[in-house]
Amino acid sequence: GLTQGLYHCLAKGMTESSDDTVILCRPSSPYLCIGYHQVLDSVLDTAVCDALNLPIMRRFLGGGTTYLDCHQIFYQCIFHHSRVPWRTEDVYRMMLDAPVKVLNRIGLSGKLRAINEVEANSLRIAGIGGGRIGDAMVVVGNLLLDFNYSLMSSVWKVPNQSFRNLAMETMKKRVGTLNKLGCDHTLESLESYLAEAFVESLERPINETQFEKEEIQAARNTAS
Repeated sequence: GLTQGLYHCLAKGMTESSDDTVILCRPSSPYLCIGYHQVLDSVLDTAVCDALNLPIMRRFLGGGTTYLDCHQIFYQCIFHHSRVPWRTEDVYRMMLDAPVKVLNRIGLSGKLRAINEVEANSLRIAGIGGGRIGDAMVVVGNLLLDFNYSLMSSVWKVPNQSFRNLAMETMKKRVGTLNKLGCDHTLESLESYLAEAFVESLERPINETQFEKEEIQAARNTAS
């Protein structure tokens, strides 16, 4: 849950004097994350989640249920609200320009659609969430190198197996992965591209840093 705890912790502690931060990370083990307003038992079959040993976390941001694992790269932008545009669509345009740049850099047709949908070759390639947490404006998203469609569909709370099968086929058609689109870049190289792209997009001086032990422990406490 460290991938969730870090940005939540930074957002809750954000003041006007705090540094704006972009976190790039990957989960070390799989888990599920539900949106702030979702009712757990109506979206996930908790018995199946328990059987698969999949932890479930709730984030402070809205949006749908997501499955996270080490085949995804996450970018988490935590900025003071006074240093981002006033209009929501402009905030997303500011924060999502970098992943779109990366998709184009690796030879795909990257585009931003419908305010916060990142697409590659007309396929949704990422899950995006955003909103206000305290004084922070937060936008989080990912790039899917690979995705476990069958596992994701197995944990959904659905009325019957036919519905589950149909939903999984729909997800396969609409949600792409970089592997499916022929990307042969490593996660490490994609992270490097993302870091460069954020520097270009934000046009701000960047201080690269690792989190201190105290910050990581605070994040673990936030996630627990």
